[in-house]
Amino acid sequence: MVHGAVPRKKGADARELSELVAEADTAPPGCEGLVFLPYLQGERAPIWNADAKGVFFGIRSSHEQRHFMRAVLERISYSLYQVGASLEETIGPIQHIYASGGFTHSKAWLQLVADVFSKRCM
Repeated sequence: MVHGAVPRKKGADARELSELVAEADTAPPGCEGLVFLPYLQGERAPIWNADAKGVFFGIRSSHEQRHFMRAVLERISYSLYQVGASLEETIGPIQHIYASGGFTHSKAWLQLVADVFSKRCM
């Protein structure tokens, strides 16, 4: 632990993320023009650019934390869609999205993925 750091309770990060996602769900789709590119560590499929950089753009003084969080969720969901679209070109139509991992605890985020794909997300 870093000297002076406050120890976190187990599960605190998941709870905080859940609260942020719930707050993001109150921002309008498209985040009033705020866009996030999630390439914080480069990007893999389907862009394949290790030098890609992350960025927020379209920032206005009216944007709040909920807009930034929704922009992050939207772009992650669209990045998943890009991979799905590439798969469909190779294997054919995808009928359902089977989701796993921590984000599946968020109905709002699952709905966002379903909306982006225009498919049922389970």
